Amino acid sequence: MNNTEANHQERSQWTAVILIFVLFYVFIITRNAWLGDDAYITFRTVTNFVHGYGLSYNAAERVQSYTHPLWMVLLTFNYFIFREFYFTTIGLSMLLSAAMALVLAFGIARAPLSAILAVGILPLSKAFVDYSTSGLENPLSHLLVVVYFAVYFSRIERARRVQWLCLLASLAMLNRIDIVFLYLPSLLIVFCEHRRGFSFMRVLFSFMPLIIWEAFSLIYYGFPLPNTAYAKVFTGLPALAMIEQGFYYLLNSLSLDPITLFVITISILLTLFTRTWSLFPLAFGVLLYLLYVVQIGGDFMTGRFLSTPLIASIVLLSRLELPKPATAGLALVAVMIGLNTANRPLLNEQPFQSSESFAYVDRNGIADERAFYYSVLGLLRMNRNSDFRRPSWPRKARADVVPTRTVSIRDWVGMYGFNRRPDDHIIDRYALLDPLLARLPAKQNPYWRIGHMTRHVPEGYVQALETGVTHLADQDLAEYHDRLSLLTRGRLFTLKRFKTIAAFNLGRYDHLIDRPRFADPYTYELAVEPNLKSIANNLIPENPANHLIDPEKGLLLKFKEPVWINQIELTVDGRYAYDVSIRRGEEELISAKTNTSAILPMPIQPLELPEELWARGVDGILITPPRDSGPAVFGELRVSYPEILLIEPNGGPALRSGAPLEVRWQTGLENWTRVRFELWRSDRKVADLGEGTRAKDDPGPQTDPVRLPTLEAGGEYSLRVVSDWDDRFHDQSDEPLTVAE
Repeated sequence: MNNTEANHQERSQWTAVILIFVLFYVFIITRNAWLGDDAYITFRTVTNFVHGYGLSYNAAERVQSYTHPLWMVLLTFNYFIFREFYFTTIGLSMLLSAAMALVLAFGIARAPLSAILAVGILPLSKAFVDYSTSGLENPLSHLLVVVYFAVYFSRIERARRVQWLCLLASLAMLNRIDIVFLYLPSLLIVFCEHRRGFSFMRVLFSFMPLIIWEAFSLIYYGFPLPNTAYAKVFTGLPALAMIEQGFYYLLNSLSLDPITLFVITISILLTLFTRTWSLFPLAFGVLLYLLYVVQIGGDFMTGRFLSTPLIASIVLLSRLELPKPATAGLALVAVMIGLNTANRPLLNEQPFQSSESFAYVDRNGIADERAFYYSVLGLLRMNRNSDFRRPSWPRKARADVVPTRTVSIRDWVGMYGFNRRPDDHIIDRYALLDPLLARLPAKQNPYWRIGHMTRHVPEGYVQALETGVTHLADQDLAEYHDRLSLLTRGRLFTLKRFKTIAAFNLGRYDHLIDRPRFADPYTYELAVEPNLKSIANNLIPENPANHLIDPEKGLLLKFKEPVWINQIELTVDGRYAYDVSIRRGEEELISAKTNTSAILPMPIQPLELPEELWARGVDGILITPPRDSGPAVFGELRVSYPEILLIEPNGGPALRSGAPLEVRWQTGLENWTRVRFELWRSDRKVADLGEGTRAKDDPGPQTDPVRLPTLEAGGEYSLRVVSDWDDRFHDQSDEPLTVAE
């Protein structure tokens, strides 16, 4: 065998080993594949667009609720062809991830051992494995980074190299605009190196995808940045508080996924130590991007913003000329760290567990999203009847779709909105979807959570969306909303709209927002639907974020109409004893004081109401903490209804002989409930008046018409309600009923 054949055989052997590592890496990604709630925000936008309702989450207004235009375009092609999201999105993500690994191993790595080290690190990183799928843009960002640096280190002709690098950087920024910090140092070096043969027009042409999109975004949406940027970044929170949160984001990664920060750190240090000058721009880009992540406070998803700098750092390692012993030692240390981590993707049993067992949100509001959603949206947990594979409404008749059918306020809007129709308008308290709320300051709440900055929903805003007519109580904000609606709802190509776009982006309407008032963290009143059984904030006990109670004014839970309830349960901050006042109008029916708890952060406080009080009806619950308390937190209200209650008639001259009578009653029993109405005089039943039936899951008052028999003038009667299924008497009129003259 000559040297040529020997070298060819050795290369073939190394290639086989590298491909085995790539296949193993793909296997790990497959085992851990999942989709997250945020991906479903884009899915709903794509669904609306494909079916002709515009490129927006809510069909009634044009808002860019996604941060990844290029990824959104790929998802649109996917859905247009396959009419399915779940498997096609995971399949696309895995295809991009596999392509990235192949380019990294065969297009960038200096030597076979470097390629094995590079590919071998990937399945050890929780951040990388988690966000190689997830439904977000990370897999495309990973591939674009690797292809960009493959061209950067290539030997192609200078002019073409500059063009390709600018095009790839443009596509990466189109996929996520803030990734520019990772590319900026190397782009500047390229421009400096080729300044003599620099062609501005060629560079401008290479950036044309990004330029075209920004022009489209400005014309279609009215703003150059995604709505999420205004909601998450421009919150009004102090810069130092955001930087501190950014450091906690890195500490969270160091706790859950130490291999990621280890590889990023060691790659930068080795680049500096070996003085590999050609890699300095890449190392500086990684460092610059990390500084940006810290400056914006990181993210609420652990590892999401670290997977792309990790890929860039692995590119650094694969390009370093390290001795074989150093490479082997680095690989050994990486494996030891990766396998000695509780959340390691390699041998992790988490995919087979329930979300309740492994859901993790740390004290700083940073969540292991895959741990939480895997039980519902994990690949190994998916079933053929899942509601989250494809939206259901396009398969139904669409003739009755109108601009706005319903308006609801939610906290998490991805999966919730996926199967709702385009005319179901959804407001999210975190302002990701709403153009007005995104421009209001976040509540300056000491319990704020990164990426979940809650806003006050202005008084009259829901009615304005329902009717299309401004009902905002704040006149300045009403003017602001009218001008904003011209951008998001008005005709696209009018001179007035273009002038308004310019004015908004220059900040000329900012003075119309009363920022101190909307930044007030306290909630003073919550409207409660009369037929609800509970209202809840879905609070994380260690990170309560939604409703702080003012120690001076308290929090009033205001029912829209009186309810007849016999028990309430409050979930409140256990540090304080609260005064709870049950009210009807301005009258206090009963008051009580909750207990404190040093153990439970949000204990349940039950309160029973005597029948003589709840039978009168309740329309408000006032919760007041001690005046010397710190930020007090409301968590949840649950109410219980009596089994069956007669509301009206309840006494007096309410009867007319032979005339119709409306009986108002209520039940807290589940499922379908049928009752009989009986008229009694003394201990003798006079007549069966008829039946009443309550629909399932509607504990609100029910009104049924009956007809009275011939009655004796001057007689005293009582009306009784009897359950039809067991013939048991439940309630009767409190006072005698007499025949009206």
